[in-house]
Amino acid sequence: MPKIRTFSFFNIILFITVLLSSESQAQGWYGNSPYSAFGVGEFFTQGNSHQQATGGAGVAAGNGIYINSLNPALIAMNRNTGYEIGLTGQLKNMSDATKTQKDVGGNLNYLTLVFPVKKYWSLSVGVRPQSSVDFEVRQSGQTLGSLNSDVIYSRKGNGSLSRAFVSNGFLIGKSLYVGAETNFFFGNVLRESTSRLLLGDGQDYELSLSDRQVFSGTSIKLGASWRQKLNKDWFLNIGGTFEPQNNIGVRRLKSYQTSIVTIDGATAITNPDTLTNYAKGNIRLPTQTRIGFTLEKPYKLYLSVDYLTQDWTKYLSFDKTPENAFRKSNTVAVGLDYMPNVSGTGYLNKIFYRLGFNSTVTPYSVNNNAVKDKSVTFGLGLPMGRSISYTNLSFALGKRGGTTNGMVQENYLRATLGFTLNDQWFTKFKID
Repeated sequence: MPKIRTFSFFNIILFITVLLSSESQAQGWYGNSPYSAFGVGEFFTQGNSHQQATGGAGVAAGNGIYINSLNPALIAMNRNTGYEIGLTGQLKNMSDATKTQKDVGGNLNYLTLVFPVKKYWSLSVGVRPQSSVDFEVRQSGQTLGSLNSDVIYSRKGNGSLSRAFVSNGFLIGKSLYVGAETNFFFGNVLRESTSRLLLGDGQDYELSLSDRQVFSGTSIKLGASWRQKLNKDWFLNIGGTFEPQNNIGVRRLKSYQTSIVTIDGATAITNPDTLTNYAKGNIRLPTQTRIGFTLEKPYKLYLSVDYLTQDWTKYLSFDKTPENAFRKSNTVAVGLDYMPNVSGTGYLNKIFYRLGFNSTVTPYSVNNNAVKDKSVTFGLGLPMGRSISYTNLSFALGKRGGTTNGMVQENYLRATLGFTLNDQWFTKFKID
């Protein structure tokens, strides 16, 4: 008599609770970064832990164990109900021509649920961050003219843009996979600028500007993949995704305030004016295209190469102006995923060993110089008991930017801990 499995309402409640609470956790993802001051902030690698360990490659790779978060078409391979949860942390050393600084950050990285609807159709829902703003810059100077007083300028920002998504993947015939993902954007970013005039008499004057933007909008991503058998052991997979240009709605509230600052605190001279500085509009995100191929020996070896391109000169801010610090971006990712022996009885035989490389020309430009990001990645997929569930570890050692031409160099170690849990929900079992 087969073992009977029951639908776990506890798991659903846990999933929904984390899903709904993710926005409150959407601050301080990767720590302070001056590059997050541009546009809607610093963008995240969109792959789950197993894809992050292979350099972010895998738009054409699927095996039915893991959820392919890069290509909605390939979730049609998932014939069990599964969900994946990932946590990311990062240590970073920042430096320019004169100074260095260490920083640390981390948070929930993704949460995804997938389940089969029909034998040729699977559906996935989840939430993950899109970008994050987290920076603070301070400068000092002097006023012009006869006053000749010192001034401290401060700029800082924090917040995030996240997305919830619903994906559908379909198998057409024996070799063609197609899919579509609908994204629902949400989040907010607060930027503050302060000028503090140091008069030297115990009373300083401070002028502050607060700019809060609240985001909401939708987009769609289309995906496809073709799986061609080469011989009895090997397959060649070709896949790609396309996300057209889209507008995200923004509600913007700006306020100004002048204060007198003493050792006892700040006293407002003028109250913030918010009624005349509230406005609605949108920002425009540019088209994104990703293509790739995977050479596959099923449940043995996956060699993947991806190419991603996005023209960020097409980005438009709330004020309908392009971001001068943006340029065309592109990414080349190469990854290897290897399992010794899927039919072996030893634990070590069923571990996934992963290695990758990522080279990215980021959207950022400093003094007309491209900011580049290169990293080496590696990781493991560790089986959990006798089930088809895994604990996934991924690491990235990388460098972004430089110390010349006004840039900041960031050397980082990024780690992601993920869990892939598979079960047979909604399955009808027969008892003899």
